[in-house]
Amino acid sequence: MAGQAYELKVPWRGDSLPAHSYMRTAGHADYDCAGTGVCDLDISAMRWDAATSNYSWYRADATLPYGRSDAVGWDLPLYSPVDGDIVACFRRLPDDDEDGSEPAACPGTSGASNRCVAGGNHVVIRTTDGHLISLNHLRQDSIPSALCPITDTMLFDDDPKVCTLSGWNAALREGARLDNRSIAPIPVRKGEFVGRVGLSGNTNGVHLHMGTSEFTTDPSGNYCSRKSASEFREGWSQVRTPGSRPTRATGIGCRARSCRSTAPPISCCGRTRSASGSTSCRSSRARCRRWR
Repeated sequence: MAGQAYELKVPWRGDSLPAHSYMRTAGHADYDCAGTGVCDLDISAMRWDAATSNYSWYRADATLPYGRSDAVGWDLPLYSPVDGDIVACFRRLPDDDEDGSEPAACPGTSGASNRCVAGGNHVVIRTTDGHLISLNHLRQDSIPSALCPITDTMLFDDDPKVCTLSGWNAALREGARLDNRSIAPIPVRKGEFVGRVGLSGNTNGVHLHMGTSEFTTDPSGNYCSRKSASEFREGWSQVRTPGSRPTRATGIGCRARSCRSTAPPISCCGRTRSASGSTSCRSSRARCRRWR
């Protein structure tokens, strides 16, 4: 894959995380940044458990049987990683049930007319320099109505996406496009609250699915996209080693590349992250200033 990674602010804040908790980034199931150019990330919260000397997906006060609301990342507030305009969204889909099973309103299989749209509740932000940023699997009704005025309660997986340009992919669900409802794009500022981590759509666990794409429009005005790499600023990262406690970051001015398959090892706040493998990341709000 060629091209420079697109720079983003991390979409969470360190002070939103419980004590001793970190955000883990991993490539989505079809991640192939160097090959197909798909660089989407699955971002989830983990807690270092000193009692077991390992990481846990669940809060310290959680008890068996674990449910969705016991996850460290459940209901974690999210913030826009860019300045831009929201051009598509959905906010009222049900989350998976507490035990992780599909909600009764969405019993179908992938692509079916009774299956909730794969991305669940989501926002798609258009930047002025030709990119789309999508945040997916958000909690039901957590996206402010001022940012997503769509009041429909269901959006199914057979809802079409349209793009007629060769070499490009259809970017937006027709039922989530604001322009299809005569709603103008809604401005959003970097760092503005946009929703909370949930368990909506086609997902097996509480996490944020985040995608970055270049975009254009076809002759009919449909959004067409091509996946691209992204790069976080204002954060620090390190390789997550099972059984090893994270080390505290030191220093100022941190940078972490999310397109790991093409990136060299990166030193960030005095720590080094390799080009492959999962990472533990925290917001830099308390420790690092903006990269200059």
